[in-house]
Amino acid sequence: VFANQMQEALSKAMGSDGDDAQSQGLSLDEILDKYKKFVQTVAVVSQFDINIPLYTALRISGLEGVTEFSHIYETLLDLPFLSPIEGIDPEGNDSEFMIRFRTPLEAKLYLEEELQLTPEQEVETIAKLILAIPRDSWSMYSEARILDHLIRVIGPNSMISDPRAKNKIHHYKAYYDKIITALFDLRTKKRVLIPRL
Repeated sequence: VFANQMQEALSKAMGSDGDDAQSQGLSLDEILDKYKKFVQTVAVVSQFDINIPLYTALRISGLEGVTEFSHIYETLLDLPFLSPIEGIDPEGNDSEFMIRFRTPLEAKLYLEEELQLTPEQEVETIAKLILAIPRDSWSMYSEARILDHLIRVIGPNSMISDPRAKNKIHHYKAYYDKIITALFDLRTKKRVLIPRL
């Protein structure tokens, strides 16, 4: 269902923006693959009822340039299972657009039924999010705040009470080393030093 909705929406959008996208060397299949990575990233975070900055999800999936193609970008935001929202920084510093699945349940269904992602693949997605934190960027601290929350939710001291979610978190334990490695590489190789991470 999710994939069909993406395919139909993107085919319509490519009718409007197709020439521009093709001039950038992007085919329908390439953009659809990037759409799927985008939706996967949003789903991994949304299953724990956490919003992700829209630009972060676009950047992780290689879609940061898609905003130049208005129909493709609008189609992405109009997918019926996603909810773009204007996020307010809890500290009141700024606001940015966030995105999420409508419900955590839809995100879980997408990951388990549509993609059949393993816990290891989900942890790898989180590790990619960590490594993608930009250095000296305006979004660096908001991304770090969200990832800090996400790491705490899936970590061994998680406060999640839902038994099904707790069982899933138990499956992440074998792959915590991937998150630790990503955090280490973020600090040492990328020189991104954020105290909360």
